[in-house]
Amino acid sequence: MPIKRTLEKNAINYDIAKNGFMAVERFNQTMASRMRYGMILMDLEMPLMNGFEATEHIRNAETESNYPKTYICGLSASTDKETEAKCLRYGMDNYLSKPLQMDILLKIIKEQFSIIEHHNSNKT
Repeated sequence: MPIKRTLEKNAINYDIAKNGFMAVERFNQTMASRMRYGMILMDLEMPLMNGFEATEHIRNAETESNYPKTYICGLSASTDKETEAKCLRYGMDNYLSKPLQMDILLKIIKEQFSIIEHHNSNKT
């Protein structure tokens, strides 16, 4: 899996959910423990619950709990503009089509983590 290798090579911790239901469940557990995912790479075509539904559940949980918004990037083999627009409508922050260009993915990850680090350093 190219994403896993890229994340490991760049010493980026990650968690994998095998389906959308599991993704929402893990997000809720993380939220309850006062921890936080730096970002979520959300596959749109997952079993049990697709990425759109999972994102909707995550956004609702964030709103209900007054929890900081988590950056969500949708991933799909689809390259049409309709899919990208749907991702944004469902509350995703970005969209990348597969096969992913790892340099673009890393750029997004580094930008997102630099935003989080900057935000956290302003709290102290």
